[in-house]
Amino acid sequence: MRMLLCIILLTMPLLGSCGASSPPNRIATENRQSIESFIIIGTTTKNDVLGRLGEPEKETSTGSATLRWKYHYLKLMPGLFGSITKSKNLEIDFNDDGVVTDYKYTGYE
Repeated sequence: MRMLLCIILLTMPLLGSCGASSPPNRIATENRQSIESFIIIGTTTKNDVLGRLGEPEKETSTGSATLRWKYHYLKLMPGLFGSITKSKNLEIDFNDDGVVTDYKYTGYE
């Protein structure tokens, strides 16, 4: 029994580095505060967003001349009692002039 416990405790640090992750992207380093200070409705432009976050993962039209960009980050890390998930989602709406009209950020860490 002690041997099993020792093996588990010795291998845990190794398992922590085996997390599955989506491809690296710049939203991974963002949080709610940084997004709220960066995106100003009516001021921030598509070029501003491109410069900071890069190309969106998905681009859709929501109708009435609104363009929506979506960014997503997901990282699963195995733990002793299950996996720990880090997830970040950002949706940004732009008008015809390329200016932010709305955005939604959700993050779980």
